[in-house]
Amino acid sequence: MNHLGHVWVARRSGTSVLGNLLGDFVHGNPSGRFDASVVQGIRLHRKVDTYTDAHPAFARTRARLRPELRRYAGVVVDILWDHVLARDWPDFDPEPLRDVADGILAELTAADAILPDRLRSFAAYARATDVFVGYGTRAGMERVFQGVSRRISRENPLPTAAEELDRQGESLGEDFREFAADLERALGPEGPLSPALLVP
Repeated sequence: MNHLGHVWVARRSGTSVLGNLLGDFVHGNPSGRFDASVVQGIRLHRKVDTYTDAHPAFARTRARLRPELRRYAGVVVDILWDHVLARDWPDFDPEPLRDVADGILAELTAADAILPDRLRSFAAYARATDVFVGYGTRAGMERVFQGVSRRISRENPLPTAAEELDRQGESLGEDFREFAADLERALGPEGPLSPALLVP
């Protein structure tokens, strides 16, 4: 999952938004480096990433990618699914995405002193581009894929990856909705991703 997806997981599971965002930026054992709630969020992020990569809906979306994108399939599908989540946000969360996005940025600002440099840079980018709301638009998606492309030293096809929104059509949303429903069940009290199982 990508950034907005991990925020959604945090909200659905009642775990730390900051911790779920930190999961992409912190390596090794986080215990002792952050508050217990943040550690729980980091650990949940890692488990959700593993769950996502093994899910059949993820495999279907990935298999439909143009061949030249398959080398970057993981990041492309994660971002495409953030688009579906942002575009259809009211179907997944009762709070307006605008309010959620503002809350995320406020939380990152408040935690600035403990943010790794890469997450601090992402927070600045998110403020400048309104990235969380932008995931829901074609222009926002093109900007995100161009940004990811620039961070890769070799030439790559990622600037064209937003074309997958047209190529995949409704199948993209169907895959994500199937995955999201399964993930919500997995996050439940009896599920394998229940936050209660993530002892800090």
